[in-house]
Amino acid sequence: MTMGSLKQMLSLVSPIEFQALQDICEYNDITEGQLICAPETITSIEMFMQGIPQICCLSFFQHLVSLSLIQQSIPYIEGLHNCPCLEILRLNENLIKRLDGLESCTRLRELYLHSNKIEHIKNISHLTDLEVLWLANNSIHEIGGLEHCVHLKELNVAQNPIKQVGEISKLKSLERLNAAATNIGSFKVELPVLWRLPSCQSYAFFGISDFQITNGEQAQFLCSTTIRHMSSFVCRAYSFWMQSV
Repeated sequence: MTMGSLKQMLSLVSPIEFQALQDICEYNDITEGQLICAPETITSIEMFMQGIPQICCLSFFQHLVSLSLIQQSIPYIEGLHNCPCLEILRLNENLIKRLDGLESCTRLRELYLHSNKIEHIKNISHLTDLEVLWLANNSIHEIGGLEHCVHLKELNVAQNPIKQVGEISKLKSLERLNAAATNIGSFKVELPVLWRLPSCQSYAFFGISDFQITNGEQAQFLCSTTIRHMSSFVCRAYSFWMQSV
């Protein structure tokens, strides 16, 4: 791929940044003409196990709908404010400590950040369309604004030192919750909260620090979950019977 005119446009960009951009274009079969003259046709970028040290020049990819960077060597992500159309963001198994510009990605439906070195998710209240959030295997102590993600269906915060996830009872659409190997409260405290999640069908709490379960609490949880699933089954069976009459 010839990069003559592109080099002129990137004359102020560092050699490392330029090389990263060139690698992205080559890996995704993006031509120079497409990059400069038809950027609206570039809606998806992915990089797997390339070891790139930096992601830059996202201003060239303002129409991205999906961005996947897996197993790279990226300590931080910047420039996401240039990608307001993003719906799917996968940044798994990198060395990421910080993300900048996420507040501009208001269309995000799926956000995968597992297996990084992130310590704080400061505020995601603007991600109101978010349906899937994977934060497993980081160093996260807090998640700000989670209760505003009212369309969230799947939440994975496993293997983090997090102690609480906010007002999770407001997540009425939540179907799957994985909080294994975290510091989230006691089972006695969490049970009433979980019971107020009408759509939740899958829970994972095994391995939680300071997690003490009495036989009564375990029986209550299993019984409550079973009753909920049985009730759902009975309702479906009754509906089917009524339709067949």
